[in-house]
Amino acid sequence: MHKIKSTALVIISVFVVTLGFRPAHATLSSMDDVIFGVGSITLDDVNNLEWLDISLSAGLSFNAVAGEFGAGGNFEGFRFATAADLQLLAAEAGATVNTIAPANDPVVASLQSLLGITDPDPPFTDKTRAFYDDAADGPDITRAGSFQLTRFFLGTNTGSAEFLIAPDIITKAGTAPLIGAALIRSSTGSSSTEIPEPGTLTLIGVGLLGLGFTRRRRKTA
Repeated sequence: MHKIKSTALVIISVFVVTLGFRPAHATLSSMDDVIFGVGSITLDDVNNLEWLDISLSAGLSFNAVAGEFGAGGNFEGFRFATAADLQLLAAEAGATVNTIAPANDPVVASLQSLLGITDPDPPFTDKTRAFYDDAADGPDITRAGSFQLTRFFLGTNTGSAEFLIAPDIITKAGTAPLIGAALIRSSTGSSSTEIPEPGTLTLIGVGLLGLGFTRRRRKTA
């Protein structure tokens, strides 16, 4: 009986320690970056993607941003998101693409707070607009796709919100101060930092204490 209790305690302790080493963040979470600054990265921990704050590339053309992907470039390590990547983002956020929602829709509001607003016009509109790589679904090679999060306010919590993805909308050579780029990179080996939460450290401590207690009982048995 004593052996059964000890074995059970070991299993529980190991399970708790394992939980302690799981990522302590939500599916989409804000992260700091040593180059781009505080809250500049949105981590999708399910698909292992990091999204750069769209407002950081506002005013640059598609072609200008593409020229900064190489070694030493301002966006080294990043690439343009595709329509498929944007669909993944929507799925993780719980958003429905190309439909109209209430202006106070929490999903669109949360995504805007993470990705940044490129065209604020209070109290009427909050708009996050960016171009993406639509090579897979846009036949015009001179134009890029448009990704847009928009909330229109007609009054207190009235109006509409949209998550739009459409190909061949923006000229690749053109610039606009209120349009950025939807840029992503793999989260593996990036310069973003994630700080363990207190709850995670507590779980680790409890697990280790359980293992130590079990060993002590074995020695005195």
